[in-house]
Amino acid sequence: MRSFGKNDDLIADQITESELIEEMTNPTSSIKRLLDTAGGDVKLVKLFLPAIMISLDTDTRDEKIMEFKHTGRFVFDFDKIEDEKTTIDWMNKVWKGTKNVKPYMAFVSPSGNGFKLFCQVDTSNDDFINDFASEEREEVMVKHKIWYEGAWKRVSKKLS
Repeated sequence: MRSFGKNDDLIADQITESELIEEMTNPTSSIKRLLDTAGGDVKLVKLFLPAIMISLDTDTRDEKIMEFKHTGRFVFDFDKIEDEKTTIDWMNKVWKGTKNVKPYMAFVSPSGNGFKLFCQVDTSNDDFINDFASEEREEVMVKHKIWYEGAWKRVSKKLS
């Protein structure tokens, strides 16, 4: 078995989000079989599930050759919600998005006490184009944090 951990130079094949959903739901896929073998308990198989990086479009972990081109996508993690009904209520509230932050995928965590919300910002927006014109690592990281926190503020305001 090969490791693809964060301190490993090896990378897994690229997979699109739609391919990942197919892989997790198709009864003949390896991920679906892994989940079924664990009785649907994601906690048992979480370490074996694929990780995705949605804010950068890259196929390497080598920072010397990695291109830091932002995709305009963010994922927000809502945790420690009291129960599954409240989780679904919150997810429905934020699903509508905002003028500039558009959700395109969400799912309830296996515990039922949280959810992930995948969003896209308008990459044709002049501010986005100007902020991410540079592909220098440090600059992209700083701008990503600013855009992430701004998008988080707008999305989470829906829960107030």
